[in-house]
Formats: sequence, C-alpha cells, structure tokens
Amino acid sequence: MKNILIDNNLTHLSPLFEEIYTDFNAKGEILYSKRNEIRIFDYQGERYAVKSFRIPNIISRVIYSFFRQSKAERSFRYAKRVSELGVNTPTPVGYIEETRLGLLRKSYYVCLYQPYNETLGEIINSNKAHKNEILKAFVDFTYNKLHKKGIYHKDYSGGNILIEKLEGNQYRFSIIDLNRISFKKRISARKGIENLRRLSGNTNIDDLSTIGEEYARLSGDEWPKRTIFRLLYYTLRFEFYKMAKKHLKENFSTFL
Repeated sequence: MKNILIDNNLTHLSPLFEEIYTDFNAKGEILYSKRNEIRIFDYQGERYAVKSFRIPNIISRVIYSFFRQSKAERSFRYAKRVSELGVNTPTPVGYIEETRLGLLRKSYYVCLYQPYNETLGEIINSNKAHKNEILKAFVDFTYNKLHKKGIYHKDYSGGNILIEKLEGNQYRFSIIDLNRISFKKRISARKGIENLRRLSGNTNIDDLSTIGEEYARLSGDEWPKRTIFRLLYYTLRFEFYKMAKKHLKENFSTFL
C-alpha cells in the first residue's frame, strides 16, 4: 500500500510520483548511493532530487508506522518549516511511503534539484582561494540564520551544507538532509559551537580556529579562545566516538 503526499500547488506532478514509486531503481540518474540513495529525475523541464531511504529494521518499522513520522515525511515537513523561517534548502515537493502488512517499508522524499558549486566539506582542509572568507560567511549563516532562530541540525556535516557562489564574492548556503532537525526556543553559544563538531573528519586546527573565533565574535563571547577550545574539544570527542563505534562494529562482526 502506498501513501503519496504532494505539496498543494504541485499536484500536476502525480505522474512523476507514480514513476518514482514503480521504477525508482530503474530510472533516474544516480547522484549518491550508500546507506540511502539519491537519484535525479527530469520531468517537464525541471529536475527533481529523490532520496530513497533504506528499509528500516522491524523495530524501526513499528516506530515509524505508529509513533513517529517517517524520515521522508519529516524531511518534507522540516524543509517547509525552515523555508518559512528564511533558510535556504532545496524546495520541498512531497514524499511517498510504502507499507506492507500495516508497517512502513520504503519511503522517498522529493524536492527540486538545487545546483551548487561545492559543499562545505570540500572547502574545509582545502587550499582554495578565499577559504577563510567562505568559512566566516558560513559561520555568519549558521549563527544568524539557524541558531538565532532556534534551528538545530543534528547532522550538520560538511556534506549537508551546499555553497553557491554569487557575484561580488558573496555566497549562498543551503542545508539538506533535514530529517534530523529540532526546533528550539533558544540555542546557547555553547550548544551552538557543539553543533559544529561534525563539519569534517580530520579538520585542521587553523580552520577550526577561524570558525571558533568568528562564532565567538558573533555570539559576543569575551574570551574567543574559550570558544575555540570548546570547538576543538567537541570535534575531537566526536571523532573519537566515531572511531570507537567503527572499532566495536568491526570486532563484533568478526566475533559473529
């Protein structure tokens, strides 16, 4: 059984949604394929990005069926909300859910494809011109567009931040992968700097210092070195957690 929701003014896209549901694995241009898969579909002169979420385990299927919105539905609804708050994200179009025996099996999130020049992950640790300028502009976007508005992206990694270069050395930032966002009344400076711990593995100290110092300036911290230290600490702690998790998983699979 399928459940299709299309944004109010876009019901003419029903044939596209039917095509996605029936032929996702056979059609479209693969943009990303790991745990989840993203394909590009062309329809009536527009390009659409479709994210197919992997089939969840049985416990998650029960949770998503009765207690929590699916990742596709959350992606759609959160994208609508952040757009209303003035934050750039690819225009949400709708989502599809497939259930079997009353339990969620597959889900797809559909949005307009948004061209971009690069991701923040490609900027960090690079030797590209104007890197520091881009990093400072990114921190300004994060602090003023997200944190001051109570938007907390729980997977705020470099690959989920798109950069479009505009005229006059200006940059437009957009966020993607929104199913893990929370909306808070207030985000403290400490919680905000912790939110930057996922930006890139092996991030060098110079880049972290630039980011931390700019965040301290914007948040009014009188001791910028404290903010830089916190960012270094949160980043190293997160990297250690990832390594420990990977090590445990490898050893556990070997044991089995």
